[in-house]
Amino acid sequence: MNNSHVWSSKELITASKLNALAELSLVNSLSTDLTSRAKNVKSFGAVGDGVSDDTTAIQSALDSFQTTGGILFMPQGNYKISKALKIYQGTTIQGAGIAGRLGDYKLNPGEERPKPGTNIIQSSPNENGIMNAEPTVYNITLQDLVITGAGSGTGNGIYFDWAINGQDDNGRLSHLQFERIFVTDFGNNGIELHCPILTTLINVHSQNNGNNGFELLATGFSNSFINTWAANNKNIGYHAVEYSYTSFVNCAADYNDIGYQLEGCQNASLLNSGAERQLTRALNIIGSNLINVFGFEVVGNNDTAIYVDQNSFGIHIFGAADNSVNATAKVFIHASWGAQIVTSAINTSDQAPNQYDDWSYVTELTNSQGYFAVSPHKGIVNGHGVTSDRPSGTAGLQWFDQTLGKPIWHNGTNWVDSTGKIV
Repeated sequence: MNNSHVWSSKELITASKLNALAELSLVNSLSTDLTSRAKNVKSFGAVGDGVSDDTTAIQSALDSFQTTGGILFMPQGNYKISKALKIYQGTTIQGAGIAGRLGDYKLNPGEERPKPGTNIIQSSPNENGIMNAEPTVYNITLQDLVITGAGSGTGNGIYFDWAINGQDDNGRLSHLQFERIFVTDFGNNGIELHCPILTTLINVHSQNNGNNGFELLATGFSNSFINTWAANNKNIGYHAVEYSYTSFVNCAADYNDIGYQLEGCQNASLLNSGAERQLTRALNIIGSNLINVFGFEVVGNNDTAIYVDQNSFGIHIFGAADNSVNATAKVFIHASWGAQIVTSAINTSDQAPNQYDDWSYVTELTNSQGYFAVSPHKGIVNGHGVTSDRPSGTAGLQWFDQTLGKPIWHNGTNWVDSTGKIV
């Protein structure tokens, strides 16, 4: 498009003609701006044949956005790399998507192999796939990509850490969005994020990795995982450490050692999510508080389904079911001593019942004639205080007597300790 105009000697210059020229100049300016902000990786020499090393070409394309940000389009192809791709803030990598399954449906999702649309293949086992180039990272988007590792080593598929290059403060990961991403076969973690905030993962699948599917570290907050899947990872599907205001919605964890593990987290939720065929536990809650589990399904688990340790409190488990039980399954909900839990609408089996340790503070809510009431259970603590503050006892009521330093129960006539002795 050309915005020049040659005036004839007899042409009348009018206001409308001047306005038209101004609009044409603006269109050309916007066109130039869009060209600088949206680029095709093939323009930088990337081949995408799965044989040529495209590292330099892709990194050159990403480097061109260092100061301006922009969109890098990667057409369908297999892009072999040998070093981590480093992305700058304000940048989007837009792939051509995952074309579909390669072969028939597999019962074990870890055996799935996507038929790639845009596949970034890391050939070096100790290198990451994609990582941040600078400590301060805002507004990075990854969409419609397969990221494949070498099957061994220490590399991560996606690795974002504000403390890179020796940075120990003032870093930030904020406003990250990963959508329709398939990460597979990395030696360490599929996706590892250090202290992200305001970050969203939608339709992200992390499988067949040597450690965890999603490794979430260092006090992140205000993050959402929506329709994500962790499958066949060697250790934990979702491992969150010291995360707050974070939700897992419609998420799945299959064929991992542990499905979900929340450590030192607060005000986090699992909503309408599930775990199938973990080697050990479906959900570990460790040293966490204000954790809400609503609508959690466990299928074919091999050990304890939900474990809550003694340093966790304010745990709410409403609507949970063990729909099929393996021969090695032992317990559905295990509340360790000191754990504080409220449960309701829990569907367990005779083989894998709930286990509430002595000194655990568990309240079961049962629907009785239209209202919820505390269900009598030896493992349930209904209150605590010194001996003189004991309430009027009813059968099944438990009280932690701070004077005696132990829990006691009311048998309908007297208060007794765990040995049956009247106290």
